[in-house]
Amino acid sequence: METATIKTQISLPKKQYDQLKSRASQLKSSLSKIVEQALDEYFEPEQDSQLFTENDPIWQIVGTVESGITDGSINHDHYIYGTPKKQKVNC
Repeated sequence: METATIKTQISLPKKQYDQLKSRASQLKSSLSKIVEQALDEYFEPEQDSQLFTENDPIWQIVGTVESGITDGSINHDHYIYGTPKKQKVNC
């Protein structure tokens, strides 16, 4: 099903217009398509369930540092605040 479109006119600062025009040229797209995609992203509902998406650059740092700590999930308070270590419980 095709969505009805409405033609509109907007005013942009020259710098934004130039950037938009350049981006459209790079992507071999129209100015209106680039604006439409940007607005789609802007109006997307926030993803409350997932703070970081899988393509978020933050994931590039995962695994880049080794601490040697193997009980961090049990003794995180010890490593962060200096509280006494808890004993591991073997089940």
